[in-house]
Amino acid sequence: MPESGTETVNLTLSIATQELKPVLVHGDRVRYSGRLAGYYERLERRSAGVFVTRAQIEKENAHNLTQLLQRVPGISLQRVAGGAMGIRMRDRTCWPLVWLDGNALPSGEADLDGIQPNSLEGVELYLGSTTAPARYTWTRNLASCGTILLWSRSGESDRPRPEVSSLPGLDSLIASLAVFTADQVDVTATLDSAKPLAIPYPPSLYAAHTRGVVLAEFVVDPEGRVEEGTLGIVASSHPLFAEAVRQALAGAVFTPALRGGKAVRQLVHQPFEFEGIK
Repeated sequence: MPESGTETVNLTLSIATQELKPVLVHGDRVRYSGRLAGYYERLERRSAGVFVTRAQIEKENAHNLTQLLQRVPGISLQRVAGGAMGIRMRDRTCWPLVWLDGNALPSGEADLDGIQPNSLEGVELYLGSTTAPARYTWTRNLASCGTILLWSRSGESDRPRPEVSSLPGLDSLIASLAVFTADQVDVTATLDSAKPLAIPYPPSLYAAHTRGVVLAEFVVDPEGRVEEGTLGIVASSHPLFAEAVRQALAGAVFTPALRGGKAVRQLVHQPFEFEGIK
């Protein structure tokens, strides 16, 4: 007899969704284009200079640009005319060359704090006179105090708004047998191996050697397509990864689920793993 009026109950829960084999995204064919192409190429190689990436900028959450840059080894602050703060490299007393989106700022002390850190995609710092990319050095004398390259954000690099969602009305669809789960079908839905997904690796994340994961939830219809209006992102390590998955799944081809020999709608979970540079 159970003690103290308690009773033991064993419950067996069925799996609501089928999790497919993870899709691995290496991004070994990333080609950079547009205004930020040179920045991304140098960021990927990191053969010279010091880089402050967008992720670092957002993590530091500095109030101004000089506050952000003074945390870089070899960088110090010096109070200049008007009480503003200027950047100095390797204890030099002269100001560095500053470029914004490939354009040189006026000669003299640049007002770096007039540029909001959260408006930047990235920063390149070259502490020597010969280490900056050739087109940004001008002459040895002008570059002898170092070089700062600032790259602003734009439509090609802006993140989409974070969006984490699941399929609305999931419980009612399953209860009405309008959509089936893995344990309710005879043959589960799978990605068509003859038509692999073409997933673009976000250039800014590839260049920064950023890895990530996405878990998508959607219904595969009887024709083997992702049913319109059913795609939700359950989890994502970065909004740009989620957006890349959304774009790829729009053209994805699956082998549909079968129930009683007939193709049916099935709810699935599809993991994606972005592995970056091999």
